Amino acid sequence: MLEREMKNELKKKLKFMPVKITDIETGGTEVGVPDLHIRTNHIDIWMESKKIDRMPLRKNSTITIKYRPGQYKWLKEYQKLGGVSVLAITYGHEWFMLTDIRKKYTVDELYELSQIPRNIDKIDAIDMLVLLNNLK
Repeated sequence: MLEREMKNELKKKLKFMPVKITDIETGGTEVGVPDLHIRTNHIDIWMESKKIDRMPLRKNSTITIKYRPGQYKWLKEYQKLGGVSVLAITYGHEWFMLTDIRKKYTVDELYELSQIPRNIDKIDAIDMLVLLNNLK
């Protein structure tokens, strides 16, 4: 799944929920600003989406996240100020939403740290809204 498809799937899933999703991916913003801003009735979330092309077979293998200049720093600084930053990673049809923002993860860590069930198709809109509202 491409990053754009991931964002569109999230928007489609939450279409009729009390959520405002703004796609920020433009060249006219500050360096490092994440792809999406999500406002629920409880929380503001800044989300950066990334795609993994290949998942290593070994559980202890390392996956390096390919951030563009300023992205990692922006997410970490926002968290330090008490905000919620999320790294949303896709591999095929699997999703991982991580609030533990890092440059590298092991395969095991992706599965352990993800805040949502991996198969997004199995999550209905109400469950997704609950998950988003409980991100920390």
